[in-house]
Amino acid sequence: MGPKQSTEDGYERCFGVNYLGHFYLTNLLKDLLAKCAPSRIINVTSDSYVKGKIEYDDLPMKSYNIYKAYARSKLAQMHFTVEAHRLWFPDVVMSFAVQPGWVHTDLMRNWPGMSGNLLRMFAEFMFKTPEEGCQTIVHCAVADSL
Repeated sequence: MGPKQSTEDGYERCFGVNYLGHFYLTNLLKDLLAKCAPSRIINVTSDSYVKGKIEYDDLPMKSYNIYKAYARSKLAQMHFTVEAHRLWFPDVVMSFAVQPGWVHTDLMRNWPGMSGNLLRMFAEFMFKTPEEGCQTIVHCAVADSL
């Protein structure tokens, strides 16, 4: 996340990376996923999706806001996770949206203003380590009980 950037196709970059890329890759792999069933799709999301709003007539996001861009991309990812399971593979491929919680990563390195400074400062000792944050993702990937 950071200053507004666009993909080569003109979409806002966060939307392109967090949603369009996942959608495209999964769409390319969907026949293989069905053929190799049981399979799993795991999308790493955020509870920020609840604040997201997708404005289909403004996918380039002319009035850019870093938080709104992130929330919108995660909302699209949540919709995709549900719809991929419902439409493509309800019986052969499990589809998960995993929210690992607050994890100390480079995600906030470009978050602007005082809120960005505070988040980066508190992340050091209040957020999960990447090793802790990945546990639910790994569980969804390998657990036999799911």
